[in-house]
Amino acid sequence: MFTNKKYIKKNILLCLLCSSLLLITCKGSKKTQTENDLIISQTPATIINLEKLDVTNFSESLAGAGTLNDEILLQVFLVEKQQKIINKWTKENLIFQEKEKINSHELNTQINLANASTNSFLLFFLTELDTERTATEIEQLLINQANFSQLPTLNETEIKRQLNDDDLLGIKVLPIHTIAANKKIKLRFAGIHLFDAYEYFLYFSTK
Repeated sequence: MFTNKKYIKKNILLCLLCSSLLLITCKGSKKTQTENDLIISQTPATIINLEKLDVTNFSESLAGAGTLNDEILLQVFLVEKQQKIINKWTKENLIFQEKEKINSHELNTQINLANASTNSFLLFFLTELDTERTATEIEQLLINQANFSQLPTLNETEIKRQLNDDDLLGIKVLPIHTIAANKKIKLRFAGIHLFDAYEYFLYFSTK
């Protein structure tokens, strides 16, 4: 009788352990990926849907001096390594305001990758505007300063210097062959500029 009880107890523990492992596996498969999770994909994405841009720490938030208002420009380029820009997308006039609780913007932008070659890259530039420069002027400056032949690396320091009073919050370079279909991905743009910390998250899904 004692032996049967031990046997039943052992089986119950094994069932509980298997159930726990199954729950962990299921939860892990649904998590949102970051750029650090991207690997060579067997089923590459053909469509990217830019969903939203969130702020968790304003770039104009320095204690006693920051305005807590950020005017953000998001620019995306589909580029071949031979420096050829295949396509581009711009989201401008993204105004974030702490006082008005405006900390998120829907983007509703679709990026078609169907005709992109496997040696192409998606470049994401996030800029906080402090001057009267237009999106077109910023775009031209980025194209002039970014040496696409060096991809996947870019001279971010020189781009920041050329932007001057407009603050480059970050650059993300994603090789096309690492972006899998049917995923949810977030990109984090964070850092410190003139002692002022900032953090933004860009969310998109793939098909």
